[in-house]
Amino acid sequence: MNIFKNLFNHSTKHKLNCEPTENSSRPRHGLNAEGDFYVEKDCCILCGAPEVEAIGLMGHSDEGCYFIRQPETEEEIEQAINAIAVSCVSAVRYGGTNQKIIKRLYDLKLETECDHKLIKQ
Repeated sequence: MNIFKNLFNHSTKHKLNCEPTENSSRPRHGLNAEGDFYVEKDCCILCGAPEVEAIGLMGHSDEGCYFIRQPETEEEIEQAINAIAVSCVSAVRYGGTNQKIIKRLYDLKLETECDHKLIKQ
């Protein structure tokens, strides 16, 4: 899946203006629920995959998917992480600083979808 994601990112990121950055100042889809998990503005291509992984947490509009609410339980956090993993254009992101969640994303090779770095201890 990562090979497909990397190829797809390479071919579309310039068109979608979704260049990776090293900071947490990415613009968010306007309908995202306030919180750490979000979808980057103008990057979703409406594939539908993240919404399937995070039913009840995500919705979609004509402008792309977004978080309708933030995860509250460990199970919902895992669903949100799965939504990040299946996003074909890396539009679903984690902007929080919870090191347990960041480590989980790093373990899944999803560090580019984190707005903050893993702090090595």
